[in-house]
Amino acid sequence: MTFLSNILRASDRLLRAATFLSVSVSGALVLAIVFLATLDSVLSFFFNKPIPAATNFAEEILPAAVLLASGQVIRNRAEIVVDILTERMGARLRTVSTLIAGALSLIFFGLLSFGAVRLALASIELSETAVGAVAFPVWPMKIAFAVGLCISGLEALRIVLLTMAGKTVTTENAFAGEVTSHG
Repeated sequence: MTFLSNILRASDRLLRAATFLSVSVSGALVLAIVFLATLDSVLSFFFNKPIPAATNFAEEILPAAVLLASGQVIRNRAEIVVDILTERMGARLRTVSTLIAGALSLIFFGLLSFGAVRLALASIELSETAVGAVAFPVWPMKIAFAVGLCISGLEALRIVLLTMAGKTVTTENAFAGEVTSHG
């Protein structure tokens, strides 16, 4: 095994771990939103005491939760695909299609990542807080949003590189091997 392939395997394992951590944080954020919404509903209904800024808090968390999970969607190749078309494609056309889709995803997530990182850095510099019934910091969610976009971009880059190397990127089940060679 060559030095370059060892580096690529190690970087893939690192990206896989980062993606897993990212989707785990996303799940925790979604649970926090559900818990807060449930508690807010119960307190409002039974005691007429809603949680101040519960909706604002959920609005700040949701974008980060969605983007933190998007890297796993890309890694698992769970994006929307028109099966009726892709099933009729030959291997070469399917490879070209995967390469084009990966490159467009890379450009899309790359541009969004650039803007999100700049936004997160500005938010940190300002110690940005939400203005409302209860003030709470929003900069951590902007960081999470940027991290989610960056991981998604790296996953798209991974697909492009593997496709260019002649590998077929298949779906992944709980860290199973996902790369096979074209034969």
